[in-house]
Amino acid sequence: MKLPGIIKVELFLFIFIIFVASPSRIFAQVTDDNRDQFEAKQEQQREELDRAHDIQATPKTADEILEMLKKRAEERMIERRRAEFFKTKISTGLTSGYESNPSNVQDTAEKGDAWFEENFSASWIPKFTNYLRGDFGYSLVIKEYSEQEGLNTENHSLNFSLKYLPLKSGKLTLEPGGRQEWNIYPFDSSSSFEQSKGFLKFSYLLNQLWSYGGKYEYAYKIYDKKAAFTDSGANFNFQRADIRNTVESWIKRQFGKYSIKLKEKSYRNNSNSQLQHYDDYDAHDGEISISAAFLKNSQLYLILSSDYEVKYYKKRAADTDVARDDRALQYRLNSYYTLNKNWSLSYSFSLKNNNSNKATGEFSDITNSMGLTLNF
Repeated sequence: MKLPGIIKVELFLFIFIIFVASPSRIFAQVTDDNRDQFEAKQEQQREELDRAHDIQATPKTADEILEMLKKRAEERMIERRRAEFFKTKISTGLTSGYESNPSNVQDTAEKGDAWFEENFSASWIPKFTNYLRGDFGYSLVIKEYSEQEGLNTENHSLNFSLKYLPLKSGKLTLEPGGRQEWNIYPFDSSSSFEQSKGFLKFSYLLNQLWSYGGKYEYAYKIYDKKAAFTDSGANFNFQRADIRNTVESWIKRQFGKYSIKLKEKSYRNNSNSQLQHYDDYDAHDGEISISAAFLKNSQLYLILSSDYEVKYYKKRAADTDVARDDRALQYRLNSYYTLNKNWSLSYSFSLKNNNSNKATGEFSDITNSMGLTLNF
């Protein structure tokens, strides 16, 4: 599904005025050396896109959290409440931006590029009981770079989850779910992959000021055409596959219309490719974010965050006789402006500096983007 052409053209022209167009650039692909960095960036952008779609329904202030808890408690008082089986949600949007180093190469070889992204999602959100809700849907994200076509992606995913509120107070939420994902590189088919994810999330509201939560996720990724390597570098007669286990936890403190959130995420990636165990690594990421709601009905919502990640490769060679490790510092600003019940605008800025004991792993990247989202 695409938005009407006139909306697409007007948005692109508006953003084109903001972001200076770049001259012709080279054709780029996702190399083995920076693939994990590029795909991590993709996943982060998908999380921000999901947040943009759900921003109107998310409580942003202490008063809104209290109101949500009161509503949940009132629903428990009703012994019989008609199940809402046919609730649906459709979101579609356009985002355009400019990235200083999309392929994450060394700064001396940095090539900036403008990009344009279309997204669509459709969800069935049934309410089975006052304690149990579902969320089943499909999403499509198409991202196209102006010059570096090898980085273009088309992502299809089927998503499902159940939200269970076991306590009468409604303070505890348990959410098991999963995602089946197909990530396609139209101009670089060797990087295309299919990925299956299963997760369990939980969150607990101590009161209107304090909350905490966590998540465990298991992911299995298999590449369409990329073969796994033997110890000597020859191809196995089967495709490369990765398994990733991720654990994260967070705690949040609300101050009226402001909040501070601390989050830690650790994950381990193991691959069936044996050459130098090139894609086996552990990573740990710590993040602090400050959010604030402004204007009537929290019409403007800002999130300022910073995170620091360390990544230890098992055997991937560095420039010295040790295994490679990377250390990345990132700053992000995300803003969301609700125009009305259906329309919202978003603006994002990110700055990432990646330091490594491998010269080709050193890079910096700056991204500016602006998006328009329609929910109905």
